[in-house]
Amino acid sequence: AADWFFDFFKEQAGGLLNPTQQDYIEENVDPVGKTDETWGWLVTVESAIYDGKTALIKLKVTAPEDVILDASQYCFTIQELVIDGQDNSKYAGGITNGRVEDADELPNTIDMLVTVRIDSRDMTFYSYPQWKLKLGNLVSMELDVEKSEFHEFSIRPGTWEFDLDFEIRDGMRELVDTPVEAWGQYDMSFEEDIPINVTSLRLSALTMELNYVYPDPEDALGALDMCDVRVVLKDGTEVEAFPKVSSFGKERVGWMRFEMSVPIDPEDVDHVILYKEITVLAPKETE
Repeated sequence: AADWFFDFFKEQAGGLLNPTQQDYIEENVDPVGKTDETWGWLVTVESAIYDGKTALIKLKVTAPEDVILDASQYCFTIQELVIDGQDNSKYAGGITNGRVEDADELPNTIDMLVTVRIDSRDMTFYSYPQWKLKLGNLVSMELDVEKSEFHEFSIRPGTWEFDLDFEIRDGMRELVDTPVEAWGQYDMSFEEDIPINVTSLRLSALTMELNYVYPDPEDALGALDMCDVRVVLKDGTEVEAFPKVSSFGKERVGWMRFEMSVPIDPEDVDHVILYKEITVLAPKETE
């Protein structure tokens, strides 16, 4: 089950994974093997990798034999996400539809990678092992080259439901014990850099979360984003962290969520580089 993820992550990393990344993938890919059928369309969850807040799920879609699946991209929606018996669908940050390929070269099948996120700053939603995931509405995405945009076409309305049992994961690693001065941007427009104080920076294998406050109340106009963020491992390996969600709440407190391009072992992190090359060092190990 880990072979497909090894190939995918090696491609993401430019062909190389360090030993701690390889160990994490080997030890944490779950062979799921669950299938649901709607109107003759089968969707199988073949395997998954889960870090407590993010799940990368490998799917195989099998259409009826008279259907040809040849679009450049396909997408599902999340109709519902129930975690450990609680309806937490409002915390599902939708679904990111990634790689699409045809490993067996049959015209009516495709392999897909989807990412399901729990978008909540509330750490009580961390590492719930039991998920009930309901996927719906398979659509194709066709690129309009002239306009450089994708158009969406419905392929198969319906729902596919899966009960997924993950292992409980260790907590996220905290890097910040005193506030760190940093910068963010509104909508990554780059028109103005906004000063912030980072009060928390937490890491798990696939996820990074950052809490911040505005030192100047006049800057507290809404949620900020941050680009050019990298996680640096002890051997110097750099892993990109892509911004996914941001929010802004009471008392000038903001929150950002990032996803790693490849898994990391949080204990193997040396430092994190934020926007404008602000460095946050990982705490030194104590004997």
